[in-house]
Amino acid sequence: MAISFRVKVYELNQNSGSWVDQGTGVVSIKYLQNVLSMGLQVVSDEPDRLGNVVLETKVCVSQDVYRRQGDTIITWTDDYLDKKELALSFQDKDAAQEIWNKLCNIQGWVTSTAPTPEGKTKKDQEKGKENVESKKENNNNGPNDGFKGNGDADEGNEQGDDNVEENSNSAQSQGGDADQNMSYKTAVNELPEPVESSLKDILVFFDQLVGTAAMVKEFYAHLVLDPNYSEIKAEQTKEEKKDANDNASSNRSFEAGKSYLANLLQLFDALENEKKLDSLHMLFEIVKAVALLNEPKLFQFLLSDEYFMKVVGILEYDPDLHEKPLHREYIKKHVKHRQVIPVTDPEILEKVHQNFRISFFKDVLLPRALDESTFALLGDMELMNGIEIATAFHGDAEFLGKLFTLLKAKDTPKEKRAETVAFIQDLCNLAKKMQVPSRHAFYRSLIEKSGNFFGTFADILADEESTGSERVHVGDILKLSLEHDPELLRSYILDQKRHPGAPSEDANVVVPVSDFAKPEPSSDDEKKAYESDKTNGGNFSLPLMAQLIKRLVYDPEPGMQAQSCDVLRIMLDPETMEVNEKENFLNIFYKHYIQWLVYPLNFAGKENASLMYPDKPAEEKTAEGAKYTAYLIHSLYNTYLMKIL
Repeated sequence: MAISFRVKVYELNQNSGSWVDQGTGVVSIKYLQNVLSMGLQVVSDEPDRLGNVVLETKVCVSQDVYRRQGDTIITWTDDYLDKKELALSFQDKDAAQEIWNKLCNIQGWVTSTAPTPEGKTKKDQEKGKENVESKKENNNNGPNDGFKGNGDADEGNEQGDDNVEENSNSAQSQGGDADQNMSYKTAVNELPEPVESSLKDILVFFDQLVGTAAMVKEFYAHLVLDPNYSEIKAEQTKEEKKDANDNASSNRSFEAGKSYLANLLQLFDALENEKKLDSLHMLFEIVKAVALLNEPKLFQFLLSDEYFMKVVGILEYDPDLHEKPLHREYIKKHVKHRQVIPVTDPEILEKVHQNFRISFFKDVLLPRALDESTFALLGDMELMNGIEIATAFHGDAEFLGKLFTLLKAKDTPKEKRAETVAFIQDLCNLAKKMQVPSRHAFYRSLIEKSGNFFGTFADILADEESTGSERVHVGDILKLSLEHDPELLRSYILDQKRHPGAPSEDANVVVPVSDFAKPEPSSDDEKKAYESDKTNGGNFSLPLMAQLIKRLVYDPEPGMQAQSCDVLRIMLDPETMEVNEKENFLNIFYKHYIQWLVYPLNFAGKENASLMYPDKPAEEKTAEGAKYTAYLIHSLYNTYLMKIL
């Protein structure tokens, strides 16, 4: 059974000496932004106050204030809340034990045990033990158990003390696994100053922090990103100046409104200009250690517009590399963000930029240094960004309308059309990671807003001026739609009214490339279109299925041949068909297309085989036939088609 962290909050009335119920809610211990520290928070679960904060306060470490009453009550005097006498009465004794353990752990790691170059002192360890020992004293003035009535306080305390002592020993044996809390200003003071002379201490500090508990890392992530760092440090410096000489603060010129980490990164430009390699190498190691803290907020900072290029520059100074890479030069010269259609939402645009930076960070800048958990975090950030990007775009009807208008317009430059196709492929790849209902909504939006989703891509396959990469992107889009729901593409093909007839049975006659799998015209208008279409390679009037078969046989781009093979294989897989769909779709395929799919095999090994590939040099014709045969066997593998060959 799951533990319930439901509690009643009580406050002692100093006049009457009685405990007053302040409300019921769910208790947690976590970093609280409001108090800039590890804190204890109770959020109401009562219907009329649902979500309201009943109690929010710092966890005290300066004094030993927490006491246990029975199995389910914790009391303390709260200095942060004007010395109020407070109590929590737990519904579940296991929850009381878990919160008590956290309080013990936090108080067992006092302020002076923060990760420093010197490490944890013996005196600090002794103080931690004293804190735990002092909790064995009883305090019989707590409230009654608000959920279960009065309990045996003495018996409860005795049992609770054993648990506390046992937990304390466990926490101390695990070292960095303990939670911690500390005075915010004291913690700021314990950070080595972000100046060149302190780089070694800073590196030791962050290296030690990597091995601490998640709660500790979260606390310091907030600390080093706090924009008030400069002001806090300036205030402390004023106090120190009273007893220090004028030179004591010569290195303490920090930029106002900048965080600790920002001040640290600002050192890079001066160090690079002065070519101080040792310091630059230490700065590289510091940034690597910061990344290994595995905190999302830290990555948001490192990947931001303001600091990303500075981080890239720092990570060029890897001491393990014999030759310095030129990452910044590569980004400036070769990385260009092109918007097919202008993106008006700045948040979505920032996520697009951030996804590129995440990919560059983990695949180029630090691929060898990052551990599995950090890779997983970056992957999750990239995934969530991608889902938000795809969701935003498919939900914008105006954006999709402009996108497909650009794609279908005859006067769209070929390069622009290729970029548009590549963009849609990227969107489909992002949608691949959505949940099924969201992905279904994505494809429904594309099909509805495009006017003729699959037909648009059939026209691109038909265009003799389309590039190999453009056709490969089209093939990938078709494949991704099939992997989501094969019925979408099958329905489109079933709705097409024109299909090719059977090829000639004369083994001595080879159908010209321009007439391959071409439907016969059924009207005078179609006959005219048919004749004019011959000058365009005979592609424009081909149905999509015929386009895919023709690309499998003749496309000069191996990637497109492979894509055609995969699309046909998935589309023809009867295991993914409903009963009615299987009958209707396969009937059309058997009647109009299978003869064309196997047609090149009629000429395998014959003298007129070269006529199948009239534009190929003689030495390539046999290779083309062999490659096609391999693709054909793969596309038919594991389908019912094998039974009729």
